[in-house]
Amino acid sequence: MRLALKFMRSRRGAIAPIMAVCIFVLVLISGGAVEYSAYVSARDTLQHTVDAAALSGARSFYRTRDDAATAALVRDIIQGGEVNGFKINEPIEVSFSYHSEDHSS
Repeated sequence: MRLALKFMRSRRGAIAPIMAVCIFVLVLISGGAVEYSAYVSARDTLQHTVDAAALSGARSFYRTRDDAATAALVRDIIQGGEVNGFKINEPIEVSFSYHSEDHSS
């Protein structure tokens, strides 16, 4: 009992538990920041992949007017776009239409 009382009244080493808690919180925040930056980087890369597939698909469809070949091209581009374990979910629906009055697809 006396030892416990002496331990409770002592002020030696009082900073150690505070530093342990602070270091734990800092490591937790740092880990979260690293994971979030990896997520944002992968999300942006996948978005660029989808944008490239859309532009390539539009150009291919404008030149050939072949739905099947264009859809296959877009799927090939998207399936190759896996980044850091993130992947675009399947199935991918691809459809095209051509408006001759304004030459857009």
